[in-house]
Amino acid sequence: MKHQTLHLNDRRRSTRSAFTLVEILVALGVMMLLLVIVLVPVNLGLNLFHIGKARAEISQANQLVLNQLSRELRQAVYVYPNEAMPGVANAPSVANTSRIDFILPALDNKGAVLTPTRASNYLVTYYARRLKQKDEDGAEVPYDVFSNPIVLWRAQYPAPIIRTQTDGEPTNLDNASTSNTDTLASHTQVTPRDMALIVSDATTSFQPSSSFICDDANGDGKIDRVTISLLLAKYDSVGAAGVDGDGTIRSQQIRQTRTVELPNIR
Repeated sequence: MKHQTLHLNDRRRSTRSAFTLVEILVALGVMMLLLVIVLVPVNLGLNLFHIGKARAEISQANQLVLNQLSRELRQAVYVYPNEAMPGVANAPSVANTSRIDFILPALDNKGAVLTPTRASNYLVTYYARRLKQKDEDGAEVPYDVFSNPIVLWRAQYPAPIIRTQTDGEPTNLDNASTSNTDTLASHTQVTPRDMALIVSDATTSFQPSSSFICDDANGDGKIDRVTISLLLAKYDSVGAAGVDGDGTIRSQQIRQTRTVELPNIR
């Protein structure tokens, strides 16, 4: 009898020390709630960090591009209006403010600017165009902000050239030729590989929201001031890119503007 009583007490103590299913579910619920309370701020903090990092990178890249453009434009001895290039190329049907064409000064054998300053025989162009226009088979590559965005290019080639465009986008800059030779132009991408220029409406025009506005400040018929406006975006950064449920593409983008006075324009 004593042995049975001890065994019964042991069973009761064992039964009282176990957790019921309800208690386990409540504990799991509390644990999940604590995880949510902890992880949501952490995830938000990481997203804000990535967005801030992306915006800092865009701002820095924008400044570098503006510095390069400003430095070359201040050396220019002639800047062509956005709507035409008199004596050098035929005028497009509409003004293309997403490109700038200018002549740099002639240099000596050591790379120094000749005195007195005079024009060189080379034309420099900064222009906006898709990263790829044709694939390996020669087929047109459709515009896409991730794989085929609009970027800024720099080209330099002997003048004169023939300048044409379709829907605000240059069409012949990959093999622009002079009147005497078929020398190909040199092209360099100016914007970083993971950044792009914003296009307000790519369905009707490839012209970006960025612009070069030429101005004749003193009314002498020559461009002596250029206002540069660059709207640069970063699409492939964590927390800074993606597509919303309605198809809207999210990105981090910054616009910076700079007005450049052209001291060499006489």
